[in-house]
Amino acid sequence: MNDLQVEERQRQRRQLVERAIELAMRNAWEEAADTNRRLVLQFDADVEAWNRLGKAYSELGRIQDARGAYAKALDIEPTNIIAQRNANRLSLIRSSVTTVSRDHHDSVDARFFIEETGKTVARSIFTSVPAEILANISAGARLTLTPRGDLLFVSTASGQELGALDGKLSGRLIELLAGGNQYAAAVVRIEGRYVRVMIRETYQSPQLTGRVSFPPETSSGFKAYIKDTLVRYERGLDDDEETLIDDGDGDDTGDLDDVGELGDDFSE
Repeated sequence: MNDLQVEERQRQRRQLVERAIELAMRNAWEEAADTNRRLVLQFDADVEAWNRLGKAYSELGRIQDARGAYAKALDIEPTNIIAQRNANRLSLIRSSVTTVSRDHHDSVDARFFIEETGKTVARSIFTSVPAEILANISAGARLTLTPRGDLLFVSTASGQELGALDGKLSGRLIELLAGGNQYAAAVVRIEGRYVRVMIRETYQSPQLTGRVSFPPETSSGFKAYIKDTLVRYERGLDDDEETLIDDGDGDDTGDLDDVGELGDDFSE
């Protein structure tokens, strides 16, 4: 193969990778699966391509196919965190195929995770939901926030309650919600009994103008996150690099690995 042929082949691969990322960010999973299948069939298969394919299959409810894709990724790179986490998650689902009832309203795209100082925050919440139910929840899944008493409870779009935000953050958000602010939330990742949640201010009430939703001590720290995410799609999101989120409850490395899948795959 001469230099021109090599260059053309590389160009075609780049185009397919970019297309696969774009489709995943739009939650167009059927097309994303087709595009990633082309990548693994026509080019030297890499971890990122198999992870993206696994993500697409998982979102389509094709659990057995998703397991196979993540297994291929682990054959190439046994220590790959994205593949490991998703393989473990899918192992808890007994069926080889699941019914997917959600639509595009039930998940967010990677742009949701762009950092805005004072408008975004990430928190880990403890959940007692059975592991086999958690296994069906992936990175990017849209969440709802419901005040009850002094706490703000987090649930999936289908109504499965996951747990509550800590008292300090709950109290602040309940007050701001009462004042007319609006917020959206989504899953960053699930690890063990903890669900990592991203919360974003989507509307600020005129009467709260100038009031910061998440002061510096609880501000998310997603510096240049979206740019890294797009690169990671190429490497394979949900995502999985050493992104650090500082939201006031300690340092978390690899916190956005699963979201990397969406961008990357995000690139769970």
